[in-house]
Amino acid sequence: MFHLARSVYKHWNLREQHDILILGLDGSGKTSFIESLKAFLSKPSKALSKIQPTIGQNVSFVSMDTHHIWKIIDVSGQKSFRYLWDSYFNKENVHAIAYVVDTSDPDRLQESVNELKARYTSNPSSVDIPIAIVLNKADQCLNISSFIDQFTELMLELDVKRSNVFQTTTNEPNDLQEPSEWLRIQLQENKDLIAPSYR
Repeated sequence: MFHLARSVYKHWNLREQHDILILGLDGSGKTSFIESLKAFLSKPSKALSKIQPTIGQNVSFVSMDTHHIWKIIDVSGQKSFRYLWDSYFNKENVHAIAYVVDTSDPDRLQESVNELKARYTSNPSSVDIPIAIVLNKADQCLNISSFIDQFTELMLELDVKRSNVFQTTTNEPNDLQEPSEWLRIQLQENKDLIAPSYR
């Protein structure tokens, strides 16, 4: 009887874990986005001034509530590490993707579009993974509409089923309300297609 009670208690206290992959070119602000997201969700976070470029990958966990936890996987955007992206870019390994783009550097827009397109092209099942395109540093961009248009067209071209484009600034945490809420909704609505793990 004790074992049954313990098993029921353990099952009752398991939390849904959703793995969220954070990608983007080097310098796009991925880690700043993650730390700002943690701060927005009132979770412990690093000061933006202390953030270093990601080498390889970083993994962190964010407890959303008593029943849900996000595992956030931040993979380096440096060219020599981008081969790692393919290891995660399928629905067996992640439940959602946030693709961070530095809109203050228009010279790298095409490179950013091409890298994302290459991953979808080589991993066809990834069209089922919800993706938030995060146009970071939007306050420093002179032509934000070109970024919005390029990524909107890319999502249509690739037939991605669940995608959205968001504008954020690292200094304005409230900008993260919309993408974080959108991701939360997509993770719940997509559970039948990409089941969460439990911990």
